[in-house]
Amino acid sequence: MPQWKLKHKSGELYPAKIEVMKLNEAKALKNQGWEQAFDWSLYIGPQYTATPYKLLIVGNNIIQGAVAYQIKDDHLFIDLLESAPFNRYNHPQREFLNVADILLGEVCLQSFFHNKDGFVSFIPKSKLYSYYAKRFNAKLGGRGIMYLDSVAALHLIKLYYE
Repeated sequence: MPQWKLKHKSGELYPAKIEVMKLNEAKALKNQGWEQAFDWSLYIGPQYTATPYKLLIVGNNIIQGAVAYQIKDDHLFIDLLESAPFNRYNHPQREFLNVADILLGEVCLQSFFHNKDGFVSFIPKSKLYSYYAKRFNAKLGGRGIMYLDSVAALHLIKLYYE
């Protein structure tokens, strides 16, 4: 069965999986140094259309990253995407190098499964527009929205999904 491959700073690849996040896990993230402005618990329950997912190493329950997305008419929209504090780009002992890649790739994969042709949109933080354009070939839409098309989505999936 295909699975995601997390790339460790040593170059070693670890098998990884995406699972639905539980309420107790979502509430615990703020106490573990995750972004204080993000409340992952708001996305759990029938009142919200987005669902939060966690990235795990197979056989390990430490959350490496998380993404919340919802299904729209012609694409999937990412509400939140966050790497664990120890996996962020600016962390001196960054553990895994491709957490954001896998989180975005998973949403792209789900976009294909939901017959949306891999299209994914999101609104990045202001300072990250050029990062997403360069690293993921994301394109600018209107009103600050960026998106990945079928070509960018397939490229991302093929990098780390085996």
